[in-house]
Amino acid sequence: MEVAIDLSNRGRHYENRLHRLVEAMQTYLRQEERSHATRTRKVTVSTSRRLSTRITDDQLSSIVSKYREGASSADLAAYYGASKTSIVELLRRSNIDIRDRRITPENQELAINLYAEGKSLAAVGKRIKVSPSAVRNLLVRKGIPRRS
Repeated sequence: MEVAIDLSNRGRHYENRLHRLVEAMQTYLRQEERSHATRTRKVTVSTSRRLSTRITDDQLSSIVSKYREGASSADLAAYYGASKTSIVELLRRSNIDIRDRRITPENQELAINLYAEGKSLAAVGKRIKVSPSAVRNLLVRKGIPRRS
């Protein structure tokens, strides 16, 4: 800064150079502030977003036991602050059969029997109030071959 003051006292020629230098420095500093603002990010502690790495073995066994006792995957997801999909994924990895929420166990048996009697997927679905594709998915899960 002292050099700038000294240069400004040496005549008009130096004063013009000094003025251009100050403008250039101000422009540079403004650009740096803008680029720094776009480069900076919110610093957070890295935590895994995957539920399978965030829960303990005790929590997993609790999820499995509650599901076996009749809790829905949606209820478990709300309780553990996770998505329903993540809960279902954990249950599948634990070799737990996922309940079909649309087709009750009684209706599953009825659907299988009706299909075995020769009813179409559409007729079976209409009878138990689900789509034909839901009936087909049930039959695939239960290992029942499709008729030709």
